Amino acid sequence: MNKPRKIILIFLGCFIGVFFFQLSFNRYFQPFFQADYWRTIGRIGEVLRIVHVSYVEEEKADLEGLSDGALSGMLQSLDRYSNYLPPGQYEKYRKASRMEYEGVGVEVQSLKDRILIVQVFEGGSAKEQGLLAGDQIIAVDDEDVTGLTLGETVDRIKGAPESRVTLLIERPYPKLEKKKFEVTRRSVLVPSVSNIQMFDDSMGYVQVSRFTEDTHKQLRLALDHFQSQEAQFLVIDLRGNPGGLLTASVEVASEFLKDGVRVVSVKGRNENKEELLYALEDGRNWQMPIAVLMDHNSASASEILGGALKAHGLATIVGEPSVGKGTVQTVYNLKSDAGMVLTTAKYYLPDGTTIAGKGVTPDIVVEMPPEERSRSRLSLLHRTSLSDEIFEKTFGFPPQEDPQLEAALDALLDKKPAVAHTLDKISEQPVTP
Repeated sequence: MNKPRKIILIFLGCFIGVFFFQLSFNRYFQPFFQADYWRTIGRIGEVLRIVHVSYVEEEKADLEGLSDGALSGMLQSLDRYSNYLPPGQYEKYRKASRMEYEGVGVEVQSLKDRILIVQVFEGGSAKEQGLLAGDQIIAVDDEDVTGLTLGETVDRIKGAPESRVTLLIERPYPKLEKKKFEVTRRSVLVPSVSNIQMFDDSMGYVQVSRFTEDTHKQLRLALDHFQSQEAQFLVIDLRGNPGGLLTASVEVASEFLKDGVRVVSVKGRNENKEELLYALEDGRNWQMPIAVLMDHNSASASEILGGALKAHGLATIVGEPSVGKGTVQTVYNLKSDAGMVLTTAKYYLPDGTTIAGKGVTPDIVVEMPPEERSRSRLSLLHRTSLSDEIFEKTFGFPPQEDPQLEAALDALLDKKPAVAHTLDKISEQPVTP
């Protein structure tokens, strides 16, 4: 072997050795250097091959379907929040995280065994065709939906983008009539900040239904509106908010906290490594008293916001204990447009406590059953747009008081809180098809 070639081979050998040495210290590549990893891969491959060639129903044993099922099972065995998302599901997940849906642009709800449209969104074909809140859905594509559940009805309304669906509705006002609408399914962006209202010319009320990339911008506009109306108090409604982006909750918290104070801390597998997230230095600081409404469905990012405001003594929490989801999920983009949601850390409130398993405890506890919550939410949603008479004719019941909101308003005015009451009826939650 000539000398130049020998030098090149030595150089390549050293380069490859250094490369693999560095890989061995990268935690994502460390399994490649473990015998257990290769034994596991071999065992998975063996089972996959046997099932693929021997399972009695061949159509159920295709390799892609088997691998998707195996990956889903592996991740779901870890906890309820981790999951593998095949390409189609992953795209739906990404759209849902942005509150973007493929549908006709309505929110429907089950009330008194009727499927009612309770809200019609801008940008949807339902709005363009003239569907209204209060319309009862009787049939979908000429098939009667009477007796079907809310989920079954929604499944019939949903479909491929740009396809059409025919809805037969019964409209109770101004006269009882049946009407048929042909609407197109398409992408609809539902605002995460909505139902912006003023109470008694001094109370600003806003509902935050999820934390997305646009939530901070939308909330800032709402707060600017309240300030222009000279609001003296603020109610933030986080009831039913399942969470969303951690960064969005920090951005929203920055509207109320002093610049640079801690919002939340995040700890992963390495307990010695802690990520501290602070309020943005934006010079904005809401100075007026705040009440935050939470319930048994408030989770994750909404718990971070409510918990941070409570820990810093800036808000009174009213309602019910929240879910207690004290973990952070990371979304990974995988090959072939698939995705993975994996629990990678736990978060801790500014006072060092975690809400994992126990939730944010309200300062004022006011329990509400789902049925009462559904009616009061509907009443609040249409409080300024429908008179009491038209509301009752449209929805079949008079506007309902919201005891949790009333308790929040009383607390802000330093009155005696409303009497807490506990009931336990069950009702289906609103759905956006």
